[in-house]
Amino acid sequence: MISKKKANYMETNYTMIKGFSILCKALIIYILFYFIIGAVLISVVPDDLSVYLRLTVTCITFIGMIFISKDYFKNKFVNDSMDVMDNSLKLAIISFSLVMVNSFLTHINESMITASTYNNDLIKNIYTDSPVILGIISIALLPFIEEIFFKYVLFKNTDCLKKHWIIKTLIIGLLFASLHCASEVIKLDITAFICMFNYFIFYVATNIIYHKKENLMMVVIIHMLINICAVVLM
Repeated sequence: MISKKKANYMETNYTMIKGFSILCKALIIYILFYFIIGAVLISVVPDDLSVYLRLTVTCITFIGMIFISKDYFKNKFVNDSMDVMDNSLKLAIISFSLVMVNSFLTHINESMITASTYNNDLIKNIYTDSPVILGIISIALLPFIEEIFFKYVLFKNTDCLKKHWIIKTLIIGLLFASLHCASEVIKLDITAFICMFNYFIFYVATNIIYHKKENLMMVVIIHMLINICAVVLM
């Protein structure tokens, strides 16, 4: 008969192995496939095909992220979605507040520095070529992809700094911001600082909500609402 101490040890080991497996899969899907391989492939195809390849790469990444977080969608998705409906007004207010902060920081960036960020230029180019595809990518797909990777996988399913969630939030927030401003960071461009701060504020604010509520759909919906506003105001 297995002792309680040994059973707890085995359960802890299983949880750690499972978490590590999810992390490895997520890194392969998001960093290696989407962020590196996908970006390289998109850069070498003709411009008229790049937007469709981007949609394809994003769809594959979306499916991969849903697959690695299937336990969440099987066990918590429905309850979380119901909770979102009950708190729809609060989420709308939070989203509006974050949009205002985003707009303010973007205005400062454009006032102080005339050059736009690579990420913003890319979004504008996709919007010009195909606003429908931009809507599908930025509103329907990316909020799930990014919230699953940065919150469900990196924040929730990794043991590192688990007891120090504020420090963990700040570190992942810096990673989130750096990846969204990667071109400027690599070039040590001054625009990276304001650009990163914008994304950093978004991540920290939404991760506090995620930590307190433990509701992934809540932050996905906030992300969607903010991206809707960004597309509409473009």
